Amino acid sequence: MPTRLPPDPGRLPPWKRRRPPGPRTPLSPAQRAAAQARAAQAGRRYPNLVDNLWAARHVPRGEVPAAGEEE
Repeated sequence: MPTRLPPDPGRLPPWKRRRPPGPRTPLSPAQRAAAQARAAQAGRRYPNLVDNLWAARHVPRGEVPAAGEEE
């Protein structure tokens, strides 16, 4: 009978992975706005875990640009 290996953590979906060690870092206002915009574009009323993880990785921690301003 073959032995069963534990699952590779990199292949698990994000909601089944363990949280990384260390202190939590909340999303900045710019990251939060980006996550909300991504959720709205997908037709969701509020961002889910995947939107928040995307924003934390791809949006720099900074201030939200004012309406009508380009960076």
